[in-house]
Amino acid sequence: MNTAEGFYRNIIFKTVLFSFIIVIPSVRLFLKIDLLWLFPIYLLVVYFIFFNLKAINSSEISKRMWWLVFILLVAALSHFIYPVVSLRSNPGSTGDDAVRLSAQTLRNSAKLYDVEISSTEPISPGPAWILFNSPFVLFNLYWLFGAGYVAFAVGLLRRAVSTVFTNIFCLFMGLSMVFAELLFNGHDLLPLSMAMFSVNLLIMYYLKKDVKWVSIILISLFLGIVASSRIVFGFLPIMYFLLLKNDHRRNSYMLLIISSAVFILTNVYFFLVNDNFQPGHLIFKGITLLSLPIFLALVIIGIAAMFYLLSNDKRKSLSWNWTVFLVLSCPLIPLAYADLINSGYDFKYWEGANYLIIPLPFFILNLLNDKQVMFLTANNS
Repeated sequence: MNTAEGFYRNIIFKTVLFSFIIVIPSVRLFLKIDLLWLFPIYLLVVYFIFFNLKAINSSEISKRMWWLVFILLVAALSHFIYPVVSLRSNPGSTGDDAVRLSAQTLRNSAKLYDVEISSTEPISPGPAWILFNSPFVLFNLYWLFGAGYVAFAVGLLRRAVSTVFTNIFCLFMGLSMVFAELLFNGHDLLPLSMAMFSVNLLIMYYLKKDVKWVSIILISLFLGIVASSRIVFGFLPIMYFLLLKNDHRRNSYMLLIISSAVFILTNVYFFLVNDNFQPGHLIFKGITLLSLPIFLALVIIGIAAMFYLLSNDKRKSLSWNWTVFLVLSCPLIPLAYADLINSGYDFKYWEGANYLIIPLPFFILNLLNDKQVMFLTANNS
């Protein structure tokens, strides 16, 4: 394959991913607020930005502290819009109820899962995730849940990379209407996405070198909490162990042991104390959406793909962030679009679009790290 052919294949591949992860899922919000006529304008804006990344990257205005403006705007919008959305008689999302109801049991039974949203809506968040984030509920600061994690992730990225890079990252996050909707309705998948992205940055930028024991322990605990957020993310400690072990063997084993212990012990304890361990429903949901044979095939392929992508030979040619993105996307993108098919292509009620918030920040990070994409308009440079 010649250089030009490889360049254009790469651009086409990134454009397709951009469309499936950011653009297509954004249709849902325009339908929900009865402003579908705005969607063509949205399309023009997002593709104009995508195909002019070099101009944005090199402009003087991109060097200002827009990332801080983004954080403040996210916090302000959450503060004013979430309380209004949460009071609607038909909110269209039970993501906030799942965390709020579970955390409130700490004042009574502390079993987390002895409450119900409804007979048809089981609680999905895992125990360590609920316990860790219960202060947002118990101190009436739930509007800060998503905004707080966004601020943490953006602050880490700014510290690790640069102002310009972080500004463009924030711009692309803001282009996703799934991001906006989850921020406004209080669904815990947005803070989960930001927490997953943050722990990835912490491991990648800190645990590859010698650090204090307390840093290893805190990052490992955080990974365990994030892995516990959904029972299906129990593979995260193994994935990061395999990613890290060639760079720092000691840190990788500590990370694996502590994070796995958090995931296993909290799930086992609450499985034993509850008559109905509601987070387990996600496994059956996957089977329902895809059918048992396809679900099992995807699990097997996913496990094999993870070990293949993380093998020593493959790790030399594939970046850390692309590996994480591909491992997360293999199950989540098919599940998201299977839900769209299952809903009869009714975009307005396509709840599976929410799953795409998880790989979104990793995709943007890879997009901005790709010099071929960042220099799309560099033909005459």
